[in-house]
Amino acid sequence: MTPAWITLTIALLLGPSSGRGGPSDKVMHTMTVVRRRLTDAPERLVITRSADSVTITDGDGRRTTLRTDGKKQDRLTGDGEFKSKTHFEGPRLIVEDDFDGTKVTRVYDSEAR
Repeated sequence: MTPAWITLTIALLLGPSSGRGGPSDKVMHTMTVVRRRLTDAPERLVITRSADSVTITDGDGRRTTLRTDGKKQDRLTGDGEFKSKTHFEGPRLIVEDDFDGTKVTRVYDSEAR
């Protein structure tokens, strides 16, 4: 279950089929990654803010550092290559991940408890 202080939004655009009548392997991988991001929310996060970036550390000690200037940032993780845009809207941290057309938006709100 996703903690109350994280809001997730997803827009899924299916790419070209594999020619076998179903989605391509790339689209299937993207769907698996997105599903995991929606269902495997960590119970605990530590978000450390600096002048131009944030570092997000999950309960397992995995760290991600993101620029908060709202510009696209190329990222490479075990999930593959994708782009992110990160910015603040007041106290809310908005992280938009784009997996070549499939988008996941995460909103971290320290005031929503």
